Amino acid sequence: MINTFYVANFKGFKEIKIPELGHLNLVVGKNNSGKSTLLEALMLYSAAGSESILDEISVNHDEKTRARSRLQDLRFSESDNLLHSVEDGFPYEHLFYGRKFSNKNTIQIGEIGNESKLLTISYSKRKKDDHGNQNETLKLLQQLNVIGSEVFLPDSPSQNILEVRKGRSKHVIPLDELIYRRHKSYVEAEEKQRVNFQYVPTKATSMDELGLLWDKIALTNYEKYTIDALRLIEPNIEDIRFVQKDERSSERTAIVKLFDEEMIFPIRSMGDGIIRILQLILNMYAAKDGFYLIDEFDNGLHYSVQKSLWKMIFSLAKQLNIQVFATTHSWDCIQSFTEVAIENEQMNGTLLKIGKSKLSKNKGMPIVTIFNEKKLHAITQELVEVR
Repeated sequence: MINTFYVANFKGFKEIKIPELGHLNLVVGKNNSGKSTLLEALMLYSAAGSESILDEISVNHDEKTRARSRLQDLRFSESDNLLHSVEDGFPYEHLFYGRKFSNKNTIQIGEIGNESKLLTISYSKRKKDDHGNQNETLKLLQQLNVIGSEVFLPDSPSQNILEVRKGRSKHVIPLDELIYRRHKSYVEAEEKQRVNFQYVPTKATSMDELGLLWDKIALTNYEKYTIDALRLIEPNIEDIRFVQKDERSSERTAIVKLFDEEMIFPIRSMGDGIIRILQLILNMYAAKDGFYLIDEFDNGLHYSVQKSLWKMIFSLAKQLNIQVFATTHSWDCIQSFTEVAIENEQMNGTLLKIGKSKLSKNKGMPIVTIFNEKKLHAITQELVEVR
């Protein structure tokens, strides 16, 4: 568990400091305030800067990745206001503040004052070696389709790199297309530097992915917790199973059985809310002893079930030793979280409001207002607007 959090030069955050965190944290704020960016920073920190997470964040925002090595970026021409295509730089460059690499633009993510576990990601350009001119010639020949893209110089290092450090560990991510094309796997951080985490996006997880999560809890006590959670929407659910969708497909789907009913039917027929609950509960078990990150907690959920669901989340966070970070726009979600946090003060539920400074000195810089247990009481008693 982390007690504070610091992010610098990551996406829209030039610098943001959160001097106090709870066991469960609900993040609120206006659109484009940085709520989802905070979750992505936590993902990157947990994975110790592994390239697979850099890629996942990029894909989620339709940005440049290794697989999109020739993605074109459309921009307006200053002269005629017409769109034209331009080269879009290196993979992952958009993740740096200002969307550009520079020597002073190092991403930093970690706990405030804890240099030993600080994650840093910096761009570096190596000096050209003896293979420099050969690389340029090879690249030109490939662009002219004289030789295939699979041809490469086996001993030529990438001149443009990302240097990733956390603690005493370091790994280097190549950025030159001719180099990373030959590497099929991502450059990952050492296992000892990583922290277990699970991220739940706003969109629904596929049934195949949920099926794999179900397999991990089958025949355990957590199976009962999952069914209890589904009963928040349909109290008559007796059991749930994941089965092959049909004989012609390897895809899986979930079916449910109700009490005193012989018929079984797909859980999808019961609506988006119950799928969201299934997604939230199954992913939570996978976050054991780590971080659980939820984007737009209330997505698809009626306000009437949110307090009961938060009660389960608080209870499971304690049992599974999980620190929770969730975002929301909903007042109903804020109110239900606040009520459950007050009822479970030993779990230290904290509300974090991200805004932007209006002071001329730091105008536009992100600021965080923290509502701990004492301030949460004031929210419920005075109906203070915090969204």
